[in-house]
Amino acid sequence: MSVGRGILRYAKRAFGRLTFVRLLHLHEHQNKALLQKFGVNVERYVVVRSPQQVFSELEQLPTENGYVVKAQVLAGGRMKGYFSSGLIGGVHMASQSFILSRPHEAASYTEQMIGHHLVTKQTGEEGVFVRKVMISEKVDSLRETYIAILLDREHSCPMIMVSPAGGIDVEETVHKHPHLMFTERVNIMEGLTWHVAQELAEKMQFTKDMVDEVAEQLQRLYRAFIEMDATQIEINPFIHTVDNKVCCVDAKLRFDDSAAFRHQEIFDLRNDLDMNPIEREASKYNLSYITLSGDIGCMVNGAGLAMATMDIIKHYGGEPANFLDVRGTVTESSICEALRILVADPKVRCVFINIFGGIVNCETVARGLIRAMGGMPITLPLVIRLCGTNDQLAYHLLEEAGINFHHAFDFSDGAEKAVECTITARG
Repeated sequence: MSVGRGILRYAKRAFGRLTFVRLLHLHEHQNKALLQKFGVNVERYVVVRSPQQVFSELEQLPTENGYVVKAQVLAGGRMKGYFSSGLIGGVHMASQSFILSRPHEAASYTEQMIGHHLVTKQTGEEGVFVRKVMISEKVDSLRETYIAILLDREHSCPMIMVSPAGGIDVEETVHKHPHLMFTERVNIMEGLTWHVAQELAEKMQFTKDMVDEVAEQLQRLYRAFIEMDATQIEINPFIHTVDNKVCCVDAKLRFDDSAAFRHQEIFDLRNDLDMNPIEREASKYNLSYITLSGDIGCMVNGAGLAMATMDIIKHYGGEPANFLDVRGTVTESSICEALRILVADPKVRCVFINIFGGIVNCETVARGLIRAMGGMPITLPLVIRLCGTNDQLAYHLLEEAGINFHHAFDFSDGAEKAVECTITARG
């Protein structure tokens, strides 16, 4: 299963500042179809949109190993989620003792997924409506490894991360054993050379007879990354099979919206109905929003500051309810909508507004907040930290408008006050 957000945070801390931006991302089966075009190995699979399709589709997928059924949603945490149907888990696979050896078993799980809402730590209590599932052949593995290709914005180049330890616990494993994560920055003009690809395969602890095959897959993944203008390709796990082959069992891809004009066929795969309803609403106002499981709502400008805000909230014992980047193109209207979206989340007990005014004008933020609070009653405690362009004017406008808020004097003070307000609100 993919744990890209955690690995990205690890990369940011260990190897410099990496910017996390929420861009186009697709379903797992779509990602695998794209990678197959570049010769990347994936397991065989079918996609069904109704339980009735299962039997006819699985006729094309004969296997003696059984099946794996995965709900196709644009949200993480599927394995630990639950459905409105009562089914626990959005992925049923061999490692959980759910070996689906017969089509009618796959159909049974499909029926409990399609047409129901899947709730995970990223979706909020309302969950995400499931419209399709992917059923793949179960692939027996000897070992699970990890591959990711990212953009290192500090060094202006692609960066490849590999580990001999993959799977659902990769983030925890890397945290405890950081020496198991290897990185390689790639010269964009040279590309991923055969020699470097072989070295990476060796660092993933593949035997000599497997190194060339793994190196070839790494080069194909890199080519896919470059030619599709991707910002992330994450393969977790990248497995060594019992028949001595390699296969991408899960794949997460993200793409730069700025490259849409060059890859219309990829961006045409986007279906807004598949998005989390809150995230879909936020995208209408150019807001980058991701639902999390905590109770402190965060409004921040800049993805890096947003990630740092989540980290410092956790440092003081709190839990962020979301990742919300209002971006540099912020307007009064987008600030107004951002606050409306935050306070509409029933689990939010406090809102922390953390703005660094460089490109963003703090006055614009203040006027947007005043506009929002003039149109709806807000009883949640607000902690506001404004720093930069017109920050003093912004505070003056808020006070003049009679807005009740906690003034944060710096980053740490704001996070600490937000956590204190949340603890008080919990009673």
